[in-house]
Amino acid sequence: TLTIKDLVDIIRVLKDGNFQTTKWLNLGLYLGLIHNDLKVIETNYPRDAERCLRECLAKWLTDDIEATWNKLTIAVGEVGETSVAEYIHV
Repeated sequence: TLTIKDLVDIIRVLKDGNFQTTKWLNLGLYLGLIHNDLKVIETNYPRDAERCLRECLAKWLTDDIEATWNKLTIAVGEVGETSVAEYIHV
């Protein structure tokens, strides 16, 4: 199970896999976050997709008691980032 302590590792893997940070909101939805919470993140950090992605992942890690690499891989694939999903899965 992933925790907030894994945030840096997750960001590093997504960056190394060339995840498009602009897809952070859809990723958050596929991770099971509430749309209104994602809109708050977007409002707090307008036009800063990298920061929004970080805040989105942090919220997922603190809200989801079963956050796993597998869940992240599936969500990344569902937003169309299949090459990144394959990179994570390796």
